[in-house]
Amino acid sequence: MRYELDTTTSRATVHATSSVHPITSSAAVTGWVELTLAPDGSVDLDQPVDGWICVALAEMRSGNPLVDREAERRLQVRKHPTMEGRLVSLAPAAPDGGHEHHYDGEGELTFRGQTAPLTGGLSVDVDGDELTLTGDTTLDVTDYGVQPPSLLVIKVHSLVRIELRATARAGGEAAPAAAGPGDAAVPDPTAPQEHP
Repeated sequence: MRYELDTTTSRATVHATSSVHPITSSAAVTGWVELTLAPDGSVDLDQPVDGWICVALAEMRSGNPLVDREAERRLQVRKHPTMEGRLVSLAPAAPDGGHEHHYDGEGELTFRGQTAPLTGGLSVDVDGDELTLTGDTTLDVTDYGVQPPSLLVIKVHSLVRIELRATARAGGEAAPAAAGPGDAAVPDPTAPQEHP
């Protein structure tokens, strides 16, 4: 079954560190997840699992305008307005942070025009036809050709942690991915295409 993310309650948060203080940025997430639930609320891992999320990088804000402007410049946000993740598989993992159904996820991340494999943890909590998704992964931005910002005494480190906190509902309509200023929205690559 496909569950569409609620963009009003779904966010991705990037946690970075620097030579001075932590830096936290967040933005809304669009996308969907496709999976089959077992009677006990766990994901049926014998069935296919798929998922796609998209974050508009121009919406990422840390509260520090200098860092945000430099990050946008280094990420080339006008040329690469989104960060997209694809989930391709789940494997069982030990319960984490009070979540009964926790999994090791595998997929790929497309960031600044480069795509690379990515792994992380994902918890799935069920309430009727609604899922709460809690994900966590760590990546080195230099693997995607990004040199972290360095401003005066602030040097941002390359290793960042990305958290996903999302609500998804069964049978919802997919919301279009937001785009940065001057950029067209990025469509869901798996959505049916209309031809004249």
